[in-house]
Amino acid sequence: MSDMFARETVLGGVMSAEAIRVNFSGNGLDPAATKGLIMQQLQLEYKQNITRLYALEDAKVYFVAGRTEGTFTVQHVVGPQGLLSVFIETYGDVCAIGNQVLNLSTTVGCGTTGGKINGDAVPSSVELKAPVISAFGLQMQAGNMVIASTLTGMFVSMEITEPGGNAGLLRDINTEDISGSGSTAAAVAG
Repeated sequence: MSDMFARETVLGGVMSAEAIRVNFSGNGLDPAATKGLIMQQLQLEYKQNITRLYALEDAKVYFVAGRTEGTFTVQHVVGPQGLLSVFIETYGDVCAIGNQVLNLSTTVGCGTTGGKINGDAVPSSVELKAPVISAFGLQMQAGNMVIASTLTGMFVSMEITEPGGNAGLLRDINTEDISGSGSTAAAVAG
């Protein structure tokens, strides 16, 4: 029997919220030791500055690629382990960021068993190069007395690694695919 509305839907995959993990590591930070950071929110932005130029003599448009820049914001609950100060000491000194990296390792799977992610989990990682913390803030509410911190920072460049079959998450599209003269199937197959 066909679909009631004559539509075709294909399940693309499944993941569950309790199996998602984000762990920090980098120069001087052990991923196992940072599990007590009690991270509540993470936001990354990496962009390239592009200037659009027009010519008066014809209808051409030109793009000039400028420099890249990245920012991050991390919100933590201040916990009993004192790991926040280690994080700030590691990434707070702008004069020491030359060889620093900040790895954000993510693991996505479907469910957990005994506190461990099931075997179908897919790892990936984002590496921020030359990160530095540029702002620090604390928040507290009278209702729950939880002290939260917000760290804002910047970085020079970002690399994404997706081993384990997750390579289709971010696809490379070349100019032939954008202009329409190439095969879109080749871009999707990537």
